[in-house]
Amino acid sequence: MSLVLERARQLAKALENCDEYTAYKNALAELEKHEAARLMWRDFQKRQAEVQMARLSGEEVSEEQIKDLERGYDILMMNPYVRDVVIAEFKFTQLFAEVQKIIGEAVGIRFSAPEGSDEAQSDTEKVDSGGPGASDLGAQPQEPSKDEATGDDAQGDDDLKGPRRILVPGRDF
Repeated sequence: MSLVLERARQLAKALENCDEYTAYKNALAELEKHEAARLMWRDFQKRQAEVQMARLSGEEVSEEQIKDLERGYDILMMNPYVRDVVIAEFKFTQLFAEVQKIIGEAVGIRFSAPEGSDEAQSDTEKVDSGGPGASDLGAQPQEPSKDEATGDDAQGDDDLKGPRRILVPGRDF
């Protein structure tokens, strides 16, 4: 077996055992225990996928469909079990994106900066700062601020800064 494949297996094992993935698995397991939250989450994911598929197939997505997803997302974030899944998924996805970026840069793949990011700032500074270009994998909406997620002040929580779970491609909300 090649050294590259062995290292990939080691990386996979490290990701499987990291705090971010463990928190995500635990949040999903907790969500599964609460039928109403689980049903809300699955229904939202289905609606989200329908809108994404429509966009990918070139169909026009109405502003009302977008607003409906936004309202659904706002309602979902009021549920603590769903909110915990979204936040844990975001944190693991951010870690995974950073790993992807490191590997990509090692083999000469450059990732474009998100729209509106400060392109004068180096790619490394963007990742280290956890700012809007933290994953630097293209335009990604921001994660819900802490006040959206918990009703607390978003400015005091550096943990939740960075890209947010993509709900609708090309639409930041």
